[in-house]
Amino acid sequence: MRRHVLGVVIGLTGTAARPASLAAQAPVPPATIYRSERRDVGIASAADSSPRVLSVALPNTYGDSATKRYPVVYVLGGGGIIDMTSDIERLLAFGRELPELIVVGVGHGRPFLETPPFRWRNFTPTPVATHPGSGHASELLSYLAREVVPLVDSLYRTVPGDRALLGVSRGGLFALYAMYERPELFPRLVVASPEVTWDDKYLFRRDSAFAASKRPLPVTLYLSVGGAEIARPFGAAVKAFADRLVARKYARVHLWSEMLAGESHNSMPGTAITHGLKAVFHDSLDVH
Repeated sequence: MRRHVLGVVIGLTGTAARPASLAAQAPVPPATIYRSERRDVGIASAADSSPRVLSVALPNTYGDSATKRYPVVYVLGGGGIIDMTSDIERLLAFGRELPELIVVGVGHGRPFLETPPFRWRNFTPTPVATHPGSGHASELLSYLAREVVPLVDSLYRTVPGDRALLGVSRGGLFALYAMYERPELFPRLVVASPEVTWDDKYLFRRDSAFAASKRPLPVTLYLSVGGAEIARPFGAAVKAFADRLVARKYARVHLWSEMLAGESHNSMPGTAITHGLKAVFHDSLDVH
């Protein structure tokens, strides 16, 4: 979500002057994520909605050594969230506030605003009648474990097992679902304003079942919500879920819970990603 400010020359008629040279130019190719590669994961069947386009942003120092390895952060969603995360990670790593990471965007090769149908289907753990086709999170989680993570580990110099999952809104719903189902797959999680209201607060029920199992939760979790969201049922539910996790005191969990003052659901991602990456990788600066 980059903001571009364009200077224009306003004529006496109130319309922007357009240099003749611009009108004659050929179409400009679209920008791409800095130092990134596109990887396609297998061949999808007609019924497969898995996000098979990976945008892999490599650290600045990746080419300096043949042996140095890097943790990986997997980012759910489309363009916008992916490139925002890559830019934030690169800037923080430059200032040594974060270890250098490989950032892998898991998407469909489409902008974030064009991905709602896929997010309804793939990020939701249970089917809901008002959203036909929802409830395929288990398939996405299996696909990530079976195809995406092994592919990235085989192609790039990753730190085995040191990976994070980052999800915003409905992506955050999926990240928390993955935390309960496969905590060893993504031991670090950055979750921003997750949709914990899905299916009459399914995640609250899943948390109760997990707590009853007496299993440890070996994850490092950052969970946040925008301060401007708290007055709405959605935001209040996120805060209640965060308070619930704090009260659980799960064995082996490291939890950061935060309310981002003044931020709305649309304005919170940048701050949440910044704070979240710094929180979950706070113990890894020696990776440099």
